[in-house]
Amino acid sequence: MNFYRKLRNLLCRTYAEGEASAICFMLFEEVCTLNRSDILMGRDDELEDTDIRKLECLAERIADGEPVQYAIGYTDFCGL
Repeated sequence: MNFYRKLRNLLCRTYAEGEASAICFMLFEEVCTLNRSDILMGRDDELEDTDIRKLECLAERIADGEPVQYAIGYTDFCGL
């Protein structure tokens, strides 16, 4: 859960803690297919270097003000 905290702290520069956490969970799901339970069980410490770099890059873009939807390349709307 250490890497999750690192990303959340990065996002807390721009977002409130609850929103930063939600964005982190979304990024982990998108990049690594890890869900909230996986992260809470500490599986975020077992990431590949390429996934770590992708997550850091996305989190930095989002922390700098880029919308999450732009950073990940899509958005969910009413289940579509």
